Amino acid sequence: MKNTILLCCSALFVFLFGIQFTAIAQKPITEINFAHIYNPNATYNLDYEVASNEDDYKLFLKFNINAQGQLLSNFQMFYGFKDSYTSNEIPEYKQIDFAEAKITGERNTHYLGVDIKNPEKKSILMLRVIQTQGQKEFFHVIKLRNNEGSLYTTILPFEKEREIPLFRNYVNGEEEFRIRQLFGSKEDITFLHYPETFLAAEPPLVIQSTRESPELNTDSTFVKREGEAISLAGEGFYFIQTDADSNEGISLVLTDRFFPKAALIDDVIEPFVYLSSSAEYEQLTNAENPKIALDEHLIKISRSQDRSKTIVRDYFRNVERANALFTNYKYGWKTDKGLIYTIYGNPDEVMLIDNSEEWIYLNRAGIPRLRFTFTRIENIFSPKHYVLLRDRNYAEFWFRTVDSWRTGRQGQ
Repeated sequence: MKNTILLCCSALFVFLFGIQFTAIAQKPITEINFAHIYNPNATYNLDYEVASNEDDYKLFLKFNINAQGQLLSNFQMFYGFKDSYTSNEIPEYKQIDFAEAKITGERNTHYLGVDIKNPEKKSILMLRVIQTQGQKEFFHVIKLRNNEGSLYTTILPFEKEREIPLFRNYVNGEEEFRIRQLFGSKEDITFLHYPETFLAAEPPLVIQSTRESPELNTDSTFVKREGEAISLAGEGFYFIQTDADSNEGISLVLTDRFFPKAALIDDVIEPFVYLSSSAEYEQLTNAENPKIALDEHLIKISRSQDRSKTIVRDYFRNVERANALFTNYKYGWKTDKGLIYTIYGNPDEVMLIDNSEEWIYLNRAGIPRLRFTFTRIENIFSPKHYVLLRDRNYAEFWFRTVDSWRTGRQGQ
């Protein structure tokens, strides 16, 4: 009798558990909160890289488990396709066999590789992750195609020694890496160097910029063999192609060896453009000893040495995370997404609507609910280039938040 009761309870649990997942899975993409994709303290963090050739895709995943006591065996992962962000249709999910897909793993970080076919040329790949013990379900959206075809190329940057991608759009200092061609015959790889380092994004209240758009011109080009270990030299970013006559390629930014952390004094000074007046920033950048000038400036505006240390700790935690998340062909903190993330931190809600993202911040420290919208713009240098829709109405809350940072209250 006891065993019968236990079996019935187990069956009921599975039944209810399944209903919960199905209810979430039936929601259109536009009604799902994707805030977990930017939260470093989420149950896990998932990075992906994609290479493609017409209908064939190679999906690489970096699955980092943050939850204590959780193993890869405590999760299940599925993939399926959708045609639109508003469809209620449940994709025909296929489970990823971890034993078959796993390339390597180290402690809580696991690297997976999956071959995927998309013969119907659907535009969206859905990833569904289930934490079986925690009874939680998470989704990830990967935009595969636009009207002109795939958003991805046949090549990816790989580590020098291991058969896994870098999972980032930058290389550190003299770091060696390889460019792998995942489809077709192996071709020579062309590198175009652009020395432009770009200015920081302008605040969300700036409607009409007085800046001139930078002219992007290459200053050098060189060719390497596919799979050859290389390192880069020269500030700026590199556009990397198999066919120099096409617009297809990938971008890598050359950074210092500490990136995504800001450790060198120039890298510490520059992000303070978001918290400084024009006059203050000019003084910092032109100071004979920038470090002393910055220390004195922070103590002056915060009126406390302890608060000045708090500002540096909390602010550069956001800068580092923005660099890790949003670096494409320029540093992450300089992008529009990086701007908002650096100042406001993790969004409470992230909603995906076709070619745009909405970030929502709930009431925080006297600042009312804020909504920021980013629109994906076609860009040959990055399939993830987003531009913030700016509005003068952000002015009051922007300046209040900046003032909270300057006085050491924002991280409280």
